[in-house]
Amino acid sequence: RLVIVGSGSAFHPPEEQHAVLSKARDNAITALKDGTLDGIYRRFRNIVHDPKTITESMAMMQLAANALPGRFDASVLFYEAVIAALDEPEAQVYSCLEDIVTPTLIITGRNDPRASWHRAVEAKRRIANARLLVFEDCGHGPMFEHASEFNAAVSDFLAGRDLKSLGVE
Repeated sequence: RLVIVGSGSAFHPPEEQHAVLSKARDNAITALKDGTLDGIYRRFRNIVHDPKTITESMAMMQLAANALPGRFDASVLFYEAVIAALDEPEAQVYSCLEDIVTPTLIITGRNDPRASWHRAVEAKRRIANARLLVFEDCGHGPMFEHASEFNAAVSDFLAGRDLKSLGVE
């Protein structure tokens, strides 16, 4: 079983992926350069629907992770590599969605600035055995913006249980 969450990089066509990933990179690098808790909150506010879903413990964990030795350089290299791979046809997932045959659950937020829910609907049609859960009032973090519902959907899907009661198409 496969679970795909908020994927702008797989579901947006190649010509849109540069913009999506560049925006993600810029948001992350800005927070890393800033190095403050306020910078972390700004980064999260750029991607969530409701800023009240950003907990202090989440922000503190991200701040601590960002302070690890080598984190800045590793993040820059990561984004450079991912963006460079967009130009390599063999690294493209978008053109291969029809090849996915494993049961797949696609989860996205209706208000995700990085992963259009319209693209997730299209991907569901292209993946033979896919289900789709679109969270209302949700940005790029359904795993924490709607934690209980997210965890229930993923657990039930992985266990092979019916998802209709959770609003999964």
